[in-house]
Amino acid sequence: MTVIRRSSNAGTEHEKMAKIKKWIIPRGNDAETNALSRNLRLTPITARVLINRGLSDADSAREFMQPSLHRLIDPCCDENVRAAARFLKDAVKTRKKITIYGDFDADGICATAVMVRILRAVGASVDFYVPQRFEEGYGLNMPALEDIKKKGADIVVTVDCGISDNEAVRHASNIGLELIITDHHQQRGELPPAAYLLNPHLESCKFGYENLSGVGVAFKLAWAIGQSFGSAGAVSPALKDTLVDLLPLVAIGTVADIVPMESENRIYVNYGLRLFSSASLPGLRALMETCGIAGKSRFSTYNIGYQIAPRLNAVGRMSDAGAAIEMLITDRPEKASKIAADLENHNRKRQSIQRTISDEALLLAEESHDTENCSCIVLSSPQWHPGVIGLVASRVAEHFSLPAFVFYEADGVARGSARSIEGLHLFDAVSRCGDILSRFGGHEGAAGLTLPVENMGLFKKTIAEVTCDMMGTERAMPGLRLEGEIELSDLTKPAVDELDYLEPYGEGNPKPLFAAHNLKIAGNPQLVGSRRNHLNFFVKQADNALRVIAFGKADWLETMGRRKNELFSLAFEPQINTFNGKYDVELRAEDIQWKGSSLIEHK
Repeated sequence: MTVIRRSSNAGTEHEKMAKIKKWIIPRGNDAETNALSRNLRLTPITARVLINRGLSDADSAREFMQPSLHRLIDPCCDENVRAAARFLKDAVKTRKKITIYGDFDADGICATAVMVRILRAVGASVDFYVPQRFEEGYGLNMPALEDIKKKGADIVVTVDCGISDNEAVRHASNIGLELIITDHHQQRGELPPAAYLLNPHLESCKFGYENLSGVGVAFKLAWAIGQSFGSAGAVSPALKDTLVDLLPLVAIGTVADIVPMESENRIYVNYGLRLFSSASLPGLRALMETCGIAGKSRFSTYNIGYQIAPRLNAVGRMSDAGAAIEMLITDRPEKASKIAADLENHNRKRQSIQRTISDEALLLAEESHDTENCSCIVLSSPQWHPGVIGLVASRVAEHFSLPAFVFYEADGVARGSARSIEGLHLFDAVSRCGDILSRFGGHEGAAGLTLPVENMGLFKKTIAEVTCDMMGTERAMPGLRLEGEIELSDLTKPAVDELDYLEPYGEGNPKPLFAAHNLKIAGNPQLVGSRRNHLNFFVKQADNALRVIAFGKADWLETMGRRKNELFSLAFEPQINTFNGKYDVELRAEDIQWKGSSLIEHK
């Protein structure tokens, strides 16, 4: 294990050390690669990536590259889902009022819209409720349930929440509400006493892939509702069209929630992306217009992760997520367009606030933590905007390669978001601090937590001990996992285009990164972008030269000036740049290592 050790100059020197990454490159088996390449008529580049994903035989590789809706698990093979669907069918027939209780992130927004739309399609009396992020926080709460009951609801269906809200579930029963809980988060201890629990992590639930998103679970119930209203278990043509129209929303929530891009998740996202260009939902069309991507013929997870999902998330961070749900459930284009424009304004405001607080948080971390030797970073302020602390925690964790906990304080309560690094199961770590916290929830990579401000000192001490115990006393150098080493001459347009077979990318199936060695700078590197924080340059290897774009790597410029004639290695993602009708291969740089200082591990 490569370890970052104590430096006598912990300031500037640590900033340099924190950015050093060890490149981890699998040892390739040329015979295996060439055999798969011949069998599937693929380039060795694509075959190598498939093998790195554990897909070394032709059948599994072909299935991976050709996702099919026919391979989705029928939700009605599970009695829990069948029973919940039958219950809702009876509720529709007897005109009971149903409320969908959602969440304020993109996954919860899309899950709420899916349930409202399918229930409307079968004639239900249905509305929705989404809690306010700042006043209520995540999950079911008793005042909200009481308000829902007062407005005449008989049944509450949760989406993307509820599995850990035992007290609120008991209260719902006491006031005469019947509950169906659909969730994908891991439960803590005793299960809530709801009539119907649909969660792929429960042993009793066998309706789908265990790592479905919240909207993935909601779609399973929507599908079962369609079957319950059909004949002999078959969904009617009209309801089938409704379900197909909802697949883009399932894709958005799945990508936004960063669940593994495997199994059923991969199928949902693949088909959802295909339907973006012909999307029938006015809200989705309006959202694509504001993103500047309407009219595209092909869409990728980038369009969701960096353009669509941030706008859905922004309204929940800055205001009321209910507006985004209204946009996705309306059939009126003019209403959808107006809401989409409001979401755009919220997103711009979010971006500005996030930049400011991120800069403050990074500076505070440097001043308040021995970031070279500590096991985690805990930051808190009453001045920070609660809507962006999760994003700030991600920035801090990435920058320092440490688990980060970021809180905002108000009225004696600290509400926080946490983000992890490779090697630490964050939910397990936070669970070990449960006695200090008022409430918490999450999964391996992210968590939300609340505690009295007076407990903050004890929490900092305890979580530092817990993360040190779980990760070890020495801090491992962050690793960058690459697919293999490659020559620039191998990066032809057909070879790079072929990598599209590996889409959709996401957690568990990252975009392929490669390493090229013995490169030299060609020409003069230039700073580009409105903030001049990106770097544009050309690299040359033997007789081959390619353009490189290095986003957020303006700090490379000074070193490149000093070492312009030296050889170096580059870690990069190959991509096709389209400009003025021309299609050229270019490299999106991820990391750089200069000759003589390389840290590469083959395994």
